[in-house]
This record gives sequence, C-alpha cells and structure tokens, in this order.
Amino acid sequence: MTTVLLCLLLGAGPTKVNSPSILIDGEPTQVVVRYQRASSVGDIAALSGERRASEAEGRKWLTFELRSVEGVERNPPLLGSYLDRGVWIDFRPRFKLVPGATYVACAYRGDGPNGRVISETTYTVPAAEAKPPTTVAGVSPNLPTLPANVLKFYVSFTAPMREGREVLERIKLLDDAGRELGAPWRDLELWNADATRLSLFVHPGRIKQGVNLREDFGPVLTPGRKYTLVVGTDLLDAAGQPLAREFRYEFLASDELRRRIDVAAWSLAAPESGERDPLVVTFDRPLDRHLALRALTVHDAAGQTPLGQGEVSPDGRRWSWTPVDRWSPGDFKLQVDPVLEDLCGNSPQRAFDHDLETEQIEVLPPLLERAFSVE
Repeated sequence: MTTVLLCLLLGAGPTKVNSPSILIDGEPTQVVVRYQRASSVGDIAALSGERRASEAEGRKWLTFELRSVEGVERNPPLLGSYLDRGVWIDFRPRFKLVPGATYVACAYRGDGPNGRVISETTYTVPAAEAKPPTTVAGVSPNLPTLPANVLKFYVSFTAPMREGREVLERIKLLDDAGRELGAPWRDLELWNADATRLSLFVHPGRIKQGVNLREDFGPVLTPGRKYTLVVGTDLLDAAGQPLAREFRYEFLASDELRRRIDVAAWSLAAPESGERDPLVVTFDRPLDRHLALRALTVHDAAGQTPLGQGEVSPDGRRWSWTPVDRWSPGDFKLQVDPVLEDLCGNSPQRAFDHDLETEQIEVLPPLLERAFSVE
C-alpha cells in the first residue's frame, strides 16, 4: 500500500486532538481513512485487538463524506467497511471516489455524527487527466451493400462506454426517407470485456420466415432500399460524457442470403516452404470478422497447431495466417470451427433460416476442413 498521510490538527491547549489520516491505496480514488482514537499511554493500553466493526459502531468514531457546498446541509456518510484495530479505526469506502471531488473525514469522541466533530481532514481527489472525447471507431460489417437479412453489427468505440438498456434506444436505423425504423434490435445488450465494442443484433423474429413478428411487422430491411445506421451523441461513455459527434453508416440492402457457408468454395493460396509468407484464404462471401479470427486454425500433419497470427480483411472476405517460424514442406489442414458465421448467421452446418415451401434444405454433411500442401 502506498501511503500518503494528510493530517490536520485542530484545537489548542495541552490536550492533543488527533485528526483522521487519508491513506491512498494504489490509486487516488481508492483510500483508507484512519483515525487514532488514543493519544495517551493509558488510552493505548486500554485499546487492543483487531476486528471487523459494523457501520454503526464505526461511525461513532469516524465518518467520511462528500464535502457539501455552501448553504447545503452535510452529506450522508459514505458506505463502506470499518476495521477496529484497537488504537486505530480504519474505514474503506465501498466504491471508488470521484476524480476532482473533495471529501471530509470527521472524527468524534465515540458519540457518532450526532455528536460534536472534534477534528477533520479534507481530501481532494486529483482530477482525471483530460482525454480526447469518445467517438465511434467504426462499425462492422462496413460494406456498401449488405444482405437484407443481415443479423448483427459490431459497433466499436474509442473508449469504454456506459452500459444500460437505453443504449439500444440510442442507436437507430433510418430508411431512405430518413424515417426511423421501429424496434429493429433484439433486446440484448452484449459488450466485450472492456465495454468498447457492442454486438448489436437485428431482431431474429423479423428475419426468420413464418415467425409472427415478421408476419405482423415485416422484415426490418427490404432489398433494393438504402438505410442508415445512426449512433447519436446522446450515447454516453463510461465517464458519463456524450459522444463527441454523431456516427452514420449508409448501405444498400440486397437480396437475402439463406445458404450455409460453403467451405469447399473457398480459395486457398498456399505459401512456399522456407518462407514466412502467409496462407491466404478467400471466402465465398463476407464472414463475421470477429468469429473468423477464432474459428479458423492451421494444423500440421501431426495434428499440431503451429504458432502464428491470423488476420481478417476489413471486408470480411479474406483470412490470412502468418507463422512465427518459416514454413516446412509437408501437408497441412485448415480447420473450421462450426461456430463460424457469415453476416446473416449462416454457418457451415446450417442456414440461419429456410423457407420450407420454396427452398431445399442442404442435407450433406458440412465440410469443416481444407487440406493444402507446402512445397
């Protein structure tokens, strides 16, 4: 624990009055507030041991609160945990402090907040460093034309965002007349680990044929029409600040794609032995870039996976894999995890949806690997 001791000694005369101390625990927004209750040898001898104390017990000696502005009554004490350490009593706030805010630690003679404050210490949390305002870094897929049954979009941001159901209300789809489409999204908010990428699903009930939502309200997108995905400035980042500017992505809806991914139709460009050139795979259609990064792997003749790095092109049509070491001559396989999907949710195993009256279901076993040789 990095300790910064801030002491303010109030009062005069021969009796010493201790003031609370602020100990910074790793970073300025995380602190431990400490108060030394004993000031004489006799007091110290009477206090010993260490135990957890309830908030009611702890607040008899020490409170920590946000400093009130002039003319406003005192703020309630912060919630947290107390540790009775005999001579000292420690308080750790439950939540991180707010950068730039000022807090007050108040000490009492065992009679709590209703008694007289005998000493206090103020602590101002350093203001957070100014950072560029958050914007939309991009959207995927980002193609001029998308199938009308596109299933999802990934919206990436330059900084962590504030999560909440209102997010889905602040990302809109407009038609070619600028009218907002009603209820296009599935009520499912999925973020990556650091809340910088949102997976945005078009409601599958308006994609699948024969489902009540599609029958009653129609599909979200219609082939041949233009649409705009709009991320407004009312979307807030993790610090509670609105986006710096609106983001728009325009695209044309094409015919719906309802066929499973055809791995046999992929084109493989094998590298030469002794080189570190990448294996390049061109797909039969644009794929979900994020799924492709984890669904495609290279294996040697012994079934081992060499060390290397995969990369998907921005349009989702091509995957390349570059080994750490130079290629050795031999036989290899590109293996495909069946979780792989295209933009419409079709996988190598099945199509996301079928019109059972007009479409023939593909019944052949899916192809989940392709062999290639390095010479």
